[in-house]
Amino acid sequence: DFDHLQSEKSDLMLAAFIHDESFDMHRYDDRIEAIRRRCEDAVRREYQSATCEIYGSRRSGLAHRESDVDICALIDAPKIEQYEGELDLLCQRAPEGRAALDDVCRTLSDLRAKQILTVKSCLKMAGFRYVFSIPRARVPVLKTIDPISDLSVDVVVNNRNAVLNSKLL
Repeated sequence: DFDHLQSEKSDLMLAAFIHDESFDMHRYDDRIEAIRRRCEDAVRREYQSATCEIYGSRRSGLAHRESDVDICALIDAPKIEQYEGELDLLCQRAPEGRAALDDVCRTLSDLRAKQILTVKSCLKMAGFRYVFSIPRARVPVLKTIDPISDLSVDVVVNNRNAVLNSKLL
């Protein structure tokens, strides 16, 4: 009967679409991994032990073909970690340590801005295009275009919470 044939045709078309999409996604996953490696290689020019991790929609599986690629560069930053520790201690003593708290926050912001600008330089030298920095954002970020895939890439530094949250999804 006609309705049964239409239903079978729809099922076959859906199966073919899912197969094509999953094939494309495997190829696409390889491209995303290549972007991650290019970014990691670039950052390692300045920070030898750096690693880069994908987070956001690409990590959680919620991305579509044109989604940007969110990358977190994990680098050693002992000076920043020292000031973050001081900040934690000062926050426990606030409000009497308000002036010291402001100084530590300002120093921490300056160090993070310098760090993101150093990573920006690394990405530019590696051929990433239109590298634009927002160093004073709540989470400093670099926006760029991957030179091979033409995908938009956002790079943050040491934002471990973003990576962990993406893994939880």
